[in-house]
Amino acid sequence: MGAAVVVSPRVTARADVLVPLGLEPTELLVDNKVIGTYIAADPTGATAVPGVWVAGNVTELWASVINAATAGLRAAGAINADLVAEDVRHAVALRRRSEPFSARSEREVCERVLGDRRHGLTTGHPASRSA
Repeated sequence: MGAAVVVSPRVTARADVLVPLGLEPTELLVDNKVIGTYIAADPTGATAVPGVWVAGNVTELWASVINAATAGLRAAGAINADLVAEDVRHAVALRRRSEPFSARSEREVCERVLGDRRHGLTTGHPASRSA
């Protein structure tokens, strides 16, 4: 009868760059045995550290290339949404510090920002072309 050797590999995420940011690898347990480490994140890749997202096999040890790319795309969308929300928070705070809302003040802002584009009078706009 022949002999067999069974080896259980340990998969460790290369997360050293994330440790100084406050992210520590989490042990992945299967049947109470550590089979690897990963960085914990929610489904969008957001970690416990605000402003830090992860994707791919640093957070999903079994991720193939296409899974990692998909996770990267998902994280990119979440990062973009977070940046937009931050811009909105800043704009609202700035607006609250300035004069109160009025139709006149909104019209002035619209004219200043959009100018003639608001009325479709810019060159190249379909409304400004002759029939």
